[in-house]
Amino acid sequence: MSEAEAHAIRFCIDHYEPRRARPDLTNEYSNLFYACDECNTRKGDRCPPPEARLQGFRFFRPDQDVYQDHFVSADIRIVSKSNTGYYTIEALDLNRLSLRKIRELRDR
Repeated sequence: MSEAEAHAIRFCIDHYEPRRARPDLTNEYSNLFYACDECNTRKGDRCPPPEARLQGFRFFRPDQDVYQDHFVSADIRIVSKSNTGYYTIEALDLNRLSLRKIRELRDR
């Protein structure tokens, strides 16, 4: 979602690799992402273990990943095309009502 679509939704800086797991990356620019407060809260300190990451169960990285490789739109819902897409959708609840409403407005 863009800020223009996010009326009254607060945005914040998220650490891709949580500070608890990787304190060495706390101030590393490549580890910082702009996210809505709700997604940042839902992500929290989650950090998939290395074994899961090897199978693609990790959060989507908008700076490195291609959206179409991991997600497809199905009306106002987002469906996964990969383990990364699945993990991201489930962990952040990317099909929650508020986001579906934004997608519905966008489609109009």
